[in-house]
Amino acid sequence: MKPQILVAEDSATIRKLILISLNEFDVEFTFARDVYELYEAASKMTFHLIIVDGCLTGVDSASDLAEIVKRTSSPLLILKGSYDALDDKSLAKHGLQHVLSKPFERMKLISTINAMSGNILAGPEPFVLPSKASPQKLALEVVEPKPQQPPRFSIAEDLQKRADLAPEIARQVEDYCQKHLRVMLKELLQEELKALSGKS
Repeated sequence: MKPQILVAEDSATIRKLILISLNEFDVEFTFARDVYELYEAASKMTFHLIIVDGCLTGVDSASDLAEIVKRTSSPLLILKGSYDALDDKSLAKHGLQHVLSKPFERMKLISTINAMSGNILAGPEPFVLPSKASPQKLALEVVEPKPQQPPRFSIAEDLQKRADLAPEIARQVEDYCQKHLRVMLKELLQEELKALSGKS
């Protein structure tokens, strides 16, 4: 049977926070929104742990919390807010030692629950190497990358490529020369015309 935890808390936010904090553990939750629902749930089964809000509806003092322990025979973890009327002396007087202040940290919640309930929040089982298994068989296979072969270089192929490109290069050179030659001739003619007009 899975560990049973009763959460008596009227705040949906706190209930959700407890669920998120303990979602990795194999436990079952029952929820109560006031002390009357708490007693109703506790009358149907015995819980491994009861988490109760210190200012739950129907709880007015530390003696009310002590009554819950008496009537349910379950360990009681009290969630105490900053502005709750409960004080540590009155809680200690009634033997209520397990108190967690809001807001609480996840690991603090887990360690407190385990300390007061005999480690009902069991962690994941450690990995055990099978007796007949060989470590070499379980080892991950490491695939070394194959070195890339350098590209093959052929002088003949290179020369052939250059020869194929030669006509195109020659044409581009010829076009370039003709273009710039026309520009040069034009500039020379303009200078000559200026010189002739100056003499006249």
